Amino acid sequence: TVKQFGIMPEPIAVAEVVKKAKNEWVAVEGLVTGVNGDGNVITDAAGNSIFAYKATAKLGQKVVVTGSLSSYRKFFQISNPIVEVKSSDNKVEYGTPVALTEAMIKAVADGEDTTTTYFTYTGQAGDAAAYGTITVGAYTLSPYKVDSSIKYDRAYGKKGKVEGYFYQLNNKDMRYTLTKVQFAE
Repeated sequence: TVKQFGIMPEPIAVAEVVKKAKNEWVAVEGLVTGVNGDGNVITDAAGNSIFAYKATAKLGQKVVVTGSLSSYRKFFQISNPIVEVKSSDNKVEYGTPVALTEAMIKAVADGEDTTTTYFTYTGQAGDAAAYGTITVGAYTLSPYKVDSSIKYDRAYGKKGKVEGYFYQLNNKDMRYTLTKVQFAE
């Protein structure tokens, strides 16, 4: 016996999803543009992104993610996601990243919940134990549970450029999903 307790919502743009009440059931259609061990970044047709916590789709899959709108550490996310894969092996193209500054991170820390942001930063990697964290003023950026397809070996002391999705801020510690990295040898 199959029981359905509600109607699945129609997918809407990320900009509209984040206007909904927390814990409301929402759906977003988009491309998986970031993957880490905690979930997926879903980017809609307008180029806006949201993190889907515990989603298990693969990079380049077009999906509809349905779940509960929540926020965690200053960022909106979709919790308890149901993922419907529409197609696979789509080309992933990233938009122009926002240059990450200490002022930008502080604005997130001091502001309301926000959406996932695609960023770039160039700096010197520190803390060998943390696989190349980068410091931006008072904040520490940590790539979180890096997708194994991205080559990101211990980068201590190397100057480099990273790109990724800023999706979590905990006090002075920022987590991001890495998409590109270039460290000098």
